[in-house]
Amino acid sequence: MRYFNHFAKRSLFILAGYCFLSCVVLSRLVALQLLPSPRLKAHAKSQHGVDIPLSPSRGNVYDRTLNILSTSIEVFSAYACPRDIAPGEREGLVLKLAGMLDLDTDWLRGRLERDKEFVWLKRKLDRREEAQLRSFQHPAIGLTPEWQRVYPAETLGAHLLGGVDIDNQGIEGVELFYNSHLSGRPGLRMTQRDARGRSLRARDELFIPSQDGHHVVLTIDQVIQDVVERELVRAVEASHAIAGTAIVLDPKDGSVLACANAPTFDANRASLVAADKRRNRAVTDMFEPGSVFKIVTASAALESGSFSLEEKVFCENGAYRMAGHTLHDYRPHGWLTFPEVFIKSSNIGTSKVAQRVGSERLWQAIQRFGFGRPTGIDFPGEAAGSITSPEKWSGTSLLAIPMGHEVSATALQMTCAMAAVANDGVMMKPRLVERIMTADGRTLETFAPQAQGVVMNPESARLLKGILTRVVEEGTGQRARVKGLEVAGKTGTAQKILEGTRGYSDEDFVAVFVGFAPVSSPQMVICVILDEPKPEHFGGTVCAPVFKRILEQGLAYLSLTGHQPVRLVKSF
Repeated sequence: MRYFNHFAKRSLFILAGYCFLSCVVLSRLVALQLLPSPRLKAHAKSQHGVDIPLSPSRGNVYDRTLNILSTSIEVFSAYACPRDIAPGEREGLVLKLAGMLDLDTDWLRGRLERDKEFVWLKRKLDRREEAQLRSFQHPAIGLTPEWQRVYPAETLGAHLLGGVDIDNQGIEGVELFYNSHLSGRPGLRMTQRDARGRSLRARDELFIPSQDGHHVVLTIDQVIQDVVERELVRAVEASHAIAGTAIVLDPKDGSVLACANAPTFDANRASLVAADKRRNRAVTDMFEPGSVFKIVTASAALESGSFSLEEKVFCENGAYRMAGHTLHDYRPHGWLTFPEVFIKSSNIGTSKVAQRVGSERLWQAIQRFGFGRPTGIDFPGEAAGSITSPEKWSGTSLLAIPMGHEVSATALQMTCAMAAVANDGVMMKPRLVERIMTADGRTLETFAPQAQGVVMNPESARLLKGILTRVVEEGTGQRARVKGLEVAGKTGTAQKILEGTRGYSDEDFVAVFVGFAPVSSPQMVICVILDEPKPEHFGGTVCAPVFKRILEQGLAYLSLTGHQPVRLVKSF
């Protein structure tokens, strides 16, 4: 009996142990089948899984009336899974694919020999290449959709819009500055394969959808941009200039309605154009503005009360000796009233005005107008310009700076300076983007106009506008006159600095005209610059007519569309 009880206890103990071990083994099998560990998942993936990136659709860029300036179209890209290619078939694949995709055989062989799950063969195929690859059935070769950036208007706004790289990431212009909004978020698809390389149905947890980018709505108006580009190209060709720049700005809210450079290029073929030809000269290139800068000197004089409008300045009959240097006027003048000094664009008269104003008050005016610092426009690569403070001025600086030498500025800075005069002395921050929209068209963010400060009081601005109106009616800017319209502006002609020296060229000039209209309620400020025009090189001769043509067409268009200015937001 004792033996039986002992035997029963041993049997029960062995049976319990067997059951426990069976449960452990069974639970492990269940875990392996239903809950694979990260390590095993990674191992399985390396043998039978391929991660295929899913490109998001990049957001569109629109003009202010929602014309598409930049968009994306679906294309296909070719990829390979080198680990699924048997060594014996690799060379045959190299020869076939090289012919279909127009690829170098050595380069392609190197791609297929890599110990990788996934490699690109060729991105963004054309229709012929796509069709050929679709008819070529191989489990290790595939196609995946991507997006290609296109610019429907080709050259329109090319310098402004910029471009993207092969991965649809912005590298220049608006595409770069607003890349975080436009680019979207990429997704991922993991394709499972069996031991023979055949695709299996992907599990839902292995699919991460891409998120499309946001749309960007510019302040640019496609119609005005087209007018500006056509007239600028025409002017560059007619004047034999090496380049040209033109900007149209709404002085009331700082909106850039157009910004163009010539020569231009097709934005769809930007990779074929040298980088220095793609730069937006309006914001990157600095130049000595010449007589256009006299608006700052006139403003300083009016603000300080140094001159009355009736007071006269003796302009030395065309030659003025000071500090060991002789200053000349293009045409000799005797006595000129304060307004006539600027209407006739007398260098001598301007320097005498500046001497009475003094270096400190002139410097304060220069700072109020924003020279020597970026405007803050939403565009990459903006130059700050250059101007030294009074303690570093030489004995001739008070002669040179008031007439636009020893100072450098961008076309945008000069446009903003004139816009401040047009806007009764209030300087608006220039802006290129009006709002951001979601992929389904809802407004995500708006960019309200911002006033950056006051450059002069309204009365001084009114007096200066009167002087600039006379510049066009009876002075150096008469070729900018438009019948039946009150126009204000200022001409400028500056000698270019000789490269590698501190001297000036007697042959190469930068010609400028900046103006606005209508004077009573300005809608457009227009800046036109021609670099090295020949043989005529005066701003009033070669740039003022371009200004006039742009103004006539631009105002006619605005009157037809009935465009209304937007509400302003002060930030000073």
